[in-house]
Amino acid sequence: MLLYLKIGISLLTLFSGCKIPHNDLSRVNSDDPFNFTYNLDNPDTVWHMPAELVEISGLSCFGESHIATVQDEDARIYLINTVSGKVINSYIFGKKGDFEGIAIIDSTAWVLESNGNLFRVENFQHPHPVVTKFKTPLTADNNAEGLAYDSQTNALLIACKDKPYLKGGEKYEGFKAIYSFGLDEKTLDPTPRFLIDLSVIEEFRANNAIRKFYIRTSKKAGLISDKLFFEPSAIAFNPHNSHLFVISHTAKLLLVLNREGHIVEIHRLNPGLFNQPEGICFSKEGTLYISNEGGKGFGNILKFESY
Repeated sequence: MLLYLKIGISLLTLFSGCKIPHNDLSRVNSDDPFNFTYNLDNPDTVWHMPAELVEISGLSCFGESHIATVQDEDARIYLINTVSGKVINSYIFGKKGDFEGIAIIDSTAWVLESNGNLFRVENFQHPHPVVTKFKTPLTADNNAEGLAYDSQTNALLIACKDKPYLKGGEKYEGFKAIYSFGLDEKTLDPTPRFLIDLSVIEEFRANNAIRKFYIRTSKKAGLISDKLFFEPSAIAFNPHNSHLFVISHTAKLLLVLNREGHIVEIHRLNPGLFNQPEGICFSKEGTLYISNEGGKGFGNILKFESY
């Protein structure tokens, strides 16, 4: 399956070079007043990460000038300075695992594992932080990857790359799910907070003849499917408008959802810039940061100022 995915993405890269703007967008809901203010084809800064962050994953802005991040294998939180782009410190909070998302709330870090486990790391910068694991109804079949804090509901949002449903629950065919974990009751709401309609994304992808040909032929060849091709890999709320940004590294797309869960915009991501986008966060001022796993090269973080 990984081979198929690489071939599919290679074809996408090829067709994306045929005079189709990478950063073209679709106003899915023209009644929404949202205004997109980032040029995703031209990052203001690119920071290359050290070797231990080749598999850099989730991001969370912390304080006035720092970003917290994790990588796929080690239970370690890294702090990156947003002036220099350098790792200034790291903090161990447990044993090895598949860590995909992070959200910082005051001095507490919440870290997401792909099997749905959440780790609360209180005073994460302390040499001996207090770590508590919360097991949610999500499993490895859901492949939880995106994590974001929703201050309006005091909850963590968890995006599922794979199966959108909980065991024994409604299947939600044709959708990808984002669940809510309430921080007051410390439980996962069994009903998704947002459901991403894949038919809307399919319509956008088939918006022109070349991309329509790519999707059709790739499906016939068994290289991609709807379930595989759009997989949420990172989520974050824009603090200036409370819209939720959702990235899919497989589809090379960025969606913008309003508070009602409607897709208001879809942007293509240039594969030349976004090798494997796995993390996203915003500063209080609205600066956007997106991380990419390195693959055979270095992981990086792209910085986009709002215009």
